[in-house]
Amino acid sequence: MKINLTLLCFYAFICASILSSLASNFYAPESLDLLNHLALISEAKSALVEGQFPIKDTLGHPSGIRYPVFQFYSPTLYTISGYINRWIAPENPYITYKLTLWLSLMFAGIFMQRLAKLFIESKPAAILTSVLYLTSTYNLICINHLCTYSETIAYCLLPALLFYLVCFYHHFGLKNFILASLLWYALITIHLITFMYTSMIFGILFLTLLLNHTRDYLTILKLGLPYITGILLATWYLAPISLLSSLLNVGDTFNSFKQFFPSIFSLLSSNANYIQLSESQAHTTAVLSSSYILPAISFPIVLGAYISIYLFLNRSLIVNSKSHYWLPAFIIAFLTAFFLTWSPINIWKWLPQSLQAGQYSWRLLNQTSLFGALLAGYAICWISKYDLKYSHVLFGTIIIFASVATWLPSTTLESQSLIEFMEKPRMTMNANTYLIKPSLLNSIKAENQKTFSLEKSIQHCKFTSGKTSCNLFIPNNISLLELPVHYYPKLLEISLNGKSVQYDNATHNGYLIVTVAPDAGKNNTITVQFRGLTWANNTSKLVWYAYFTLCLYTAIRYFLKSFARSNTRIQNI
Repeated sequence: MKINLTLLCFYAFICASILSSLASNFYAPESLDLLNHLALISEAKSALVEGQFPIKDTLGHPSGIRYPVFQFYSPTLYTISGYINRWIAPENPYITYKLTLWLSLMFAGIFMQRLAKLFIESKPAAILTSVLYLTSTYNLICINHLCTYSETIAYCLLPALLFYLVCFYHHFGLKNFILASLLWYALITIHLITFMYTSMIFGILFLTLLLNHTRDYLTILKLGLPYITGILLATWYLAPISLLSSLLNVGDTFNSFKQFFPSIFSLLSSNANYIQLSESQAHTTAVLSSSYILPAISFPIVLGAYISIYLFLNRSLIVNSKSHYWLPAFIIAFLTAFFLTWSPINIWKWLPQSLQAGQYSWRLLNQTSLFGALLAGYAICWISKYDLKYSHVLFGTIIIFASVATWLPSTTLESQSLIEFMEKPRMTMNANTYLIKPSLLNSIKAENQKTFSLEKSIQHCKFTSGKTSCNLFIPNNISLLELPVHYYPKLLEISLNGKSVQYDNATHNGYLIVTVAPDAGKNNTITVQFRGLTWANNTSKLVWYAYFTLCLYTAIRYFLKSFARSNTRIQNI
């Protein structure tokens, strides 16, 4: 217990050091993405206060009407952040932001250490492996420069996910299945891009296992069970994205995919490299210059990975039976992720179009760092001649931090004040990302009909408990009613005077809004709620019921076994 507590304190200190540039509660790195994340944390808290679960929409859009951003972006992360913001730091979402990052990094460190320990069987070396993973340059860039909140949290999930998949592979237990499924679900609903690339690289990992051990094909194929379960649990989230991805503004990012090939020299550089932009250029692109840091792979990870690959190929690496089984697959997964990140040949044009949702090849640095750190762990054991002490861990940690120090923000970089922003958090960048593009749909031509305009109707509407409720009198000559609701086909539930009605769309100030045919000549009571796809919601609900039943069964079985063991010990006294 003493060593576990010490280890916990060690990770707490390491993770706090990684976040040291975020120490102030009212001054932060200049990043427009950061302001968006803080605004969404505040909006998530408001959604939870309204009673939404899962959270789906907010009032934080500049249009002033409900915006279902959480149906399309990271609902699990913002649900957790919303609870923390509500109960721990209600006045400051930036504290919530930092606390969530700190806890996630500790989670990643602990499980990376456990994952490495499965294979290299040296706890000190496993601890150093976890430090390598936590301090990977891409992770430092995401935290301190790009402020990619959801991607960083997703990065922190990868060691635990691989750990439980390995455990599930070797021990077909319900606990491992339950936790692996939950982690797949969390990855999907926290950062979909990381999920897609992780699916691809993990697929290559397990395919390599299958090719090397064809007799174990049934055991290897069972690894797909938690994957499928995770997808079914997240159907309520994935189905609307699949249905509308080509219609949303965010689809422009995917359809205009321009493959970014990082230079091999910047990827392998031992120093941080920035793109130098003038102030006018930075503001023109709506991204501050501190974000223009070139992606890289941690030099210690690359060096350690290639040392272990060299030793393995020359049969100089001492490995146990489990490592011998998995190591070739780890090497292939690392080399594939590294190659796809660099891509000296544009092989992306032959890959499925869906992978273009990844936007940039350097997002694969998450998976490259995971397998690179594992391989570096073997190199650490070889360099130490398999006799590493805990005193060496402290020395190695200092060396690792020194090697990545240039990726930590310089004190000369300007910080932005959050004091005014905290008074009214608001989305400042890409606020229309998850709205439908009016140009892709045939909107109703309001001038051809007598219309009760949005300006009139919004005066008689209120937004409460995740609903838009309107009560207004419609004159006899009105045939079309505009509502203060963003238009989404098949995802809204609209009730007019107690009856469900169909709805259409019209363009207003560049947005698509909902229109309905009212009951003219009398008072109309209208309720609108964003529901998502009914069949997808029901599918997820059914799978969640089965999932919780399995959890309950596992917990009861564990309790009964523990009780039986206790009775046996008592009888033997």
